[in-house]
Amino acid sequence: MGGASERRTPRHKRAHPRPLGRRPSILPLTQRLTPRDLQILEFCYEHRVFSINQVCDMFFHSIKIARRRMLILTEEELVDRFKRGNVRNRPHHYILDQLGARIIAAHKGITFRELRWSREDAQALPWRADLQHQLDNNEFFVRLIAACRREGSHHLTQWWGERHCVRDWEEAVQPDGFARLEGPSGAIEFFFELDRGTESPSRLQAKLVRYEDIAQLDGCPQALLFSFPDPEREVAARKRLHNPGITLATTVFDIANADPLGAVWLPIGSERRITLLDVERETGSGRRRETDQQ
Repeated sequence: MGGASERRTPRHKRAHPRPLGRRPSILPLTQRLTPRDLQILEFCYEHRVFSINQVCDMFFHSIKIARRRMLILTEEELVDRFKRGNVRNRPHHYILDQLGARIIAAHKGITFRELRWSREDAQALPWRADLQHQLDNNEFFVRLIAACRREGSHHLTQWWGERHCVRDWEEAVQPDGFARLEGPSGAIEFFFELDRGTESPSRLQAKLVRYEDIAQLDGCPQALLFSFPDPEREVAARKRLHNPGITLATTVFDIANADPLGAVWLPIGSERRITLLDVERETGSGRRRETDQQ
């Protein structure tokens, strides 16, 4: 037969394409992920989004090391990242990616479905109107964690986001966060409400009614903290606020972020700003006064 014979690659040497739809295994990551990595993934699940500066403040001592590690987690498809706006020097913001969500589900001992995480919802976050509210809310707790790291004797031992609070309190209240702070003189559990100056006085009062409904329940935190965007808003709001069965204290966002462990909280009925742990003592003395009056 005429013509040259066709050269063919032996069957055993042909490349086999990866099957479509096959999910990457999380097993190889068991040797590469550190406890810190797992906590970062947990925080991205619980609190949705962090800037690289916030990640650094909580977990690292160098922004260079933080960027390097978060790049690795991004390349492993454990987190995803985006920049806000078309500006070159804007910092990256990080959200949980699907492989990271699968690890969180496994770490919690639940199925992926039970985790109730959606990649579509996560990737829609940069476009949501409440993105800045989420970042500002996280910023208060990030500053508090960073202050505890520097100071050494205080520790934020628990921090829940809004979704966790809504589930735990069966939608009776919808705070922006819940946390427990421990220090040399005691501990305090508190709800946190971030006000950005957009809510009407009647809406603020309506929130207090819902807190009144749970104030006597076992496990209710000792304090409800409101953070306002400026001193004028704080003064105006305090005229409408009252203690809903638990101690209510207010602050200004920038003041609290500058010194979160300092005397920045002003309880209702007081003219003196006190620390978070002093709010706990204010709570205790208030409850003792109520008992004495009974």
